[in-house]
Amino acid sequence: MADEKIDRIMPDKKACSILFFLLILLFSFSAQATVQKKLSLTELTGKSAVVAVGRVVDLHYLTVDSRVWTIVTVVVETPVKGRGQNSVKLRIPGGMQTINGRTLVTRVEGTPELTRLQRGVFFLNGKAPAYFDLVGWNQGFWKVETQNGQEVVTASSQETDASAALPLDRFLNEIRNAVREK
Repeated sequence: MADEKIDRIMPDKKACSILFFLLILLFSFSAQATVQKKLSLTELTGKSAVVAVGRVVDLHYLTVDSRVWTIVTVVVETPVKGRGQNSVKLRIPGGMQTINGRTLVTRVEGTPELTRLQRGVFFLNGKAPAYFDLVGWNQGFWKVETQNGQEVVTASSQETDASAALPLDRFLNEIRNAVREK
């Protein structure tokens, strides 16, 4: 009789092991936080191997060493800095993966969420052997949108706000000036 009461009170070992594993996993993710220094437009341009206006045409996900990456293919519409390419591939930490029939979405704070057909100005560095990386994560992607018939850019870290938008042509001229000054 006493054994039955203990069995009802004590969770089974398998459940405890799973809970312990999940707690360790949770704390290991929080320990990997990264703080990005705010970069000026001149610094973004200077740290970039490629700056281009482009459109996202493909997103797929890749797991490397248990880390999930979103692989983004961008068709270049207007090269601003770097060698002219028709398209570039970049990687962003986080993405989706299927584990045991379930879809797990990993979102990394400080990275932009891109969608197919989205237009933007991309500031890319070439440190990755197969893919480019966004300079300063969120800072390296500026959304291109049309407001009142004019193409404008807004920082990907900001909500779309007409007062925060800059005309695209003025923004690109500032980047070109930064390239010439360097």
